[in-house]
Amino acid sequence: MACSGQLNNCMAFLGIRTLLAILLATLSWILLITYGTYEDDVVTVPPPTPTATPAPTPIPTPSPMPTPTPQACSPKSTSTSDAGYPDRYRGWYDVQGCGKCFDYCRWVGTSGSGGNPEVLTIFEQSIWSCRLAGGSETHSRHTSWSFAKCSGEGADVPQAPNPSRF
Repeated sequence: MACSGQLNNCMAFLGIRTLLAILLATLSWILLITYGTYEDDVVTVPPPTPTATPAPTPIPTPSPMPTPTPQACSPKSTSTSDAGYPDRYRGWYDVQGCGKCFDYCRWVGTSGSGGNPEVLTIFEQSIWSCRLAGGSETHSRHTSWSFAKCSGEGADVPQAPNPSRF
């Protein structure tokens, strides 16, 4: 930029320009002294040390499920009290889960049969109750029911129908 005309403005401009140049040179010199040359800034990184890649962990093969062995069956209850209301649900069941039907179950109480115990186990003043094998109690309470009725005392538990046949 040429200075023409206004000398005071030109001198002020050149003074600021010179001052900036001196400041920039000083700053560069300070940085050079503090941090060294550009070559000093180059960092040599050694190549990574090769490491063996670990072999993938094999997924363990699940061990076969053990075949459940039926537990020994307890004998039927020594109680013979309260045969219950005669209906199609009264009879022998495998409540103890041993594979044989030694638990006698029926509707008892004052309101008669409550029907299918899978639907409800309390009907007004009657309850679904069992004389459980291995004991002498006449009644037991059940809040839910999912057992299949057997053909008679000591019979094998009936098998569930095979859905693939339908």
